[in-house]
Amino acid sequence: MARRRNNDISPEEFRELIREINKRMIIAGLIVIGVGLAIIGLMTLAYGG
Repeated sequence: MARRRNNDISPEEFRELIREINKRMIIAGLIVIGVGLAIIGLMTLAYGG
């Protein structure tokens, strides 16, 4: 279980943290979509889909 830390992050810092996490999640999602499309493209070429 994660330990809870109290009163060591301000609302502004929390907002910045959430924004940074969102940015990383979007980048990760785009990478996953790109890899998925590349695999579909290769399969289509390989099997003449």
